[in-house]
Amino acid sequence: MKKLLIFLVVAVPVISGLYRAVRRREAGSPPVALVVVGQRTPGRPTGPALAGTVLAAPRQVLRVPGGGHVTQVYFSEDQRVAAGSLLLKLAVGPLSRARIVFVSAPAAGEVRSLQVSAGDYLAAGAPYAYLTQSRPVRVQVPAAAARLCPGDSLQILAGPPGLAGEVSALAAVVPATAPGTAAVLVLKGLRWPRPSPAPVVVAPLRGPQPPVVASD
Repeated sequence: MKKLLIFLVVAVPVISGLYRAVRRREAGSPPVALVVVGQRTPGRPTGPALAGTVLAAPRQVLRVPGGGHVTQVYFSEDQRVAAGSLLLKLAVGPLSRARIVFVSAPAAGEVRSLQVSAGDYLAAGAPYAYLTQSRPVRVQVPAAAARLCPGDSLQILAGPPGLAGEVSALAAVVPATAPGTAAVLVLKGLRWPRPSPAPVVVAPLRGPQPPVVASD
């Protein structure tokens, strides 16, 4: 008897809900959209969109401070390094009394070798790699961007592969220096390794909406 009562308590509400759903469909009522409790709708762009240009990633040529033989290379091709990371070990001067010199990265970025390997001799000031500072991304936009504030979320609505569709927090706004000139948005969390500019369209984002409770 107890099992029968438990079954009825569980089954009756379920059967009742199915019956009401069928009657609504037969009556031509539109189906009710249920939203799972705790589900959040994604952020979406809020105007105005700003057409701009992602600036070329700063790139510098790395040169050895003194002539010597390369005894060790500490980086691989396109490796991202931190400022101060060891890049080369050189034996400077005659081999009989050579002094060891360590060469480090002057800034953070991606290192691309100029085909330097252990055993090579490099003259003083000779280039051995490129250092590309791909982060943060800098986007030049009209001066109207001055209305944006650090901490705002921005989405790149259109742009080259690797950037299009990406969302980033605004780290800083470098204001226009004169009326009619451009401002620069500094976006953290993105990378642009190319030494050339590219057109983009960015827009501020409205944050995710609060959860919606399911209803009948």
